[in-house]
Amino acid sequence: MFAYKRQEWRKHPALSFRSNVKHMFTGFGTAAVLFGIYWGLEYTYYTNLYKKDAEAEAAATAAAAAPQISSSSTAH
Repeated sequence: MFAYKRQEWRKHPALSFRSNVKHMFTGFGTAAVLFGIYWGLEYTYYTNLYKKDAEAEAAATAAAAAPQISSSSTAH
C-alpha cells in the first residue's frame, strides 16, 4: 500500500517523455512559420526585382543596337 504512493510520482504528466519533448522547443513552430513567410516574401521581392532589371537591360540593349536615324542624313 505504501509502495504505491511512493511510486506515483513516476506517472506524473510533467515527467512524461511526451511532455518533455513538447516543451523542449518552445516557440520553434512559431519561429519556423515566421521564417518561412520572411523567406517567401524575400524570394518574391528579389525575383521580381531581378526580372525588372533584366527587362530594363534588354530594352536598353535593344535601343542601343537599333539604327539611329539622324535628322541631317534624311533627304529633304
